[in-house]
Amino acid sequence: MILCKYTIYDSALEAYHQDYSLENDAIALRQFADMANEETQIAKNPQDYSLWRIGTFETTTGELTPEEPTCLAKAHEHVLQSPTSTKVKGNKTIH
Repeated sequence: MILCKYTIYDSALEAYHQDYSLENDAIALRQFADMANEETQIAKNPQDYSLWRIGTFETTTGELTPEEPTCLAKAHEHVLQSPTSTKVKGNKTIH
């Protein structure tokens, strides 16, 4: 089976994080979007992080094939907007 290799770039650090393998870009994008919306460092500073595909890994032969790094997403593009919160102060509703 061929797995794709991904890494996350941190622009504040100016470095790539440890690479990891997943089945395809759709799963990598879903996982990255989740990280942008959960209690993670990525969610705290989404403008600093981006997801990159960097190669493939063949699980039956162990062959690792690098490819030209391709940016798939930027974390700030995947942050879900929370609904407008409503607070009641006294008898006034504040949005």
